[in-house]
Amino acid sequence: MKKCILALILLNSFYYEVSAQVGINTPTPTATLDVNGNMVLRKANSALSNKGYSCIVRDDNTGELKVIASPSGNTLPLNYITYTLNNVNGDWVNDYDTKISSSEYTVAIIGSNYTSSNNGLTAAVGTDFNPMNVFAFNSGNTWHLSADYKGATSSGGNGTWEIRCLVINNTLVKTLPNVIQNLGGSKDASATSSPSGL
Repeated sequence: MKKCILALILLNSFYYEVSAQVGINTPTPTATLDVNGNMVLRKANSALSNKGYSCIVRDDNTGELKVIASPSGNTLPLNYITYTLNNVNGDWVNDYDTKISSSEYTVAIIGSNYTSSNNGLTAAVGTDFNPMNVFAFNSGNTWHLSADYKGATSSGGNGTWEIRCLVINNTLVKTLPNVIQNLGGSKDASATSSPSGL
């Protein structure tokens, strides 16, 4: 009976090494389980919104499956955080260092709002001020935040910015080359091609 089972396994391209490495569709497995081909996962239980689950990714160089993790042990690829910065200089945050490593994460701002004691902003005499300018930038290997209504002052004294950020594990992020295009004074334009690297 054992011989029949072994013959059936070999005919289906299933290989077992004495070193406890199993290969499917490969006679030379290089890991505990080495699958050479597509895998199908049939119906599975949903994680719903429960915590305690990791995200699995594939190493494009070796094919090895790995768990996303940061040096602190965070295994979640997408993280949400709100920075509430109180008593800022009027409406201006020039440089707030989040201390989030830019080599491990990418920070994307997904929303913000500014309030002062009377929600008032005034422009310099005879001028207008720009809409809010809120962005994240990389400096010194960490992510920094900047927020301002350029050309405006807060008529309600120092204010508060709430800046909502998505913090993404860099394992899932590919940085594409910048796109620079002269619109020649036009208000409409089209890229010459899809961004390189997509």
